[in-house]
Amino acid sequence: MANTRKFDIAAIINEIGNEVDDVLDKKRHEKYLEKVLLLYSLIENLLKWTLFWRVLWQQGSTEISDEVVKKWGDSCRRMSLDNSLNMAMATNLIDFKTYIALDKLRKNRNLAAHQLWIYANRNNPQVLEKELKDTRKLARKLVKKTDRLVQEIGIEDILKYNL
Repeated sequence: MANTRKFDIAAIINEIGNEVDDVLDKKRHEKYLEKVLLLYSLIENLLKWTLFWRVLWQQGSTEISDEVVKKWGDSCRRMSLDNSLNMAMATNLIDFKTYIALDKLRKNRNLAAHQLWIYANRNNPQVLEKELKDTRKLARKLVKKTDRLVQEIGIEDILKYNL
């Protein structure tokens, strides 16, 4: 599993979490939209990353070739958020309640990306603050699930692996 790029998902999660908390604590309305979009990206990528490890871990004690790791990593990287959610549900990474909440987030993200939601709400700090708080809550929930998987696997080096 050679991966030469310097990467630490735990550090990224902590940095983003601190930035979001700071923006909310200081009521920096002008940063709400930026942080909502950042959390959308974090959640999607964290879900793919966690799925990558979940499926490899479920393979048990069998030796997994570098070729399989590369192929599965490529597949995870290409997954849409919708596919990632379905796979997370199918592998019991998330429960149904979390699935529903993340699917709502997926729909909101799609509205932001593909409709005029950003335009309509760009100057509405109440709407953006609520979306930021809701998204932060889901991100924290997913981080806890990822942390549990890392603890279960027991190999902290996986935190350095970038898809």
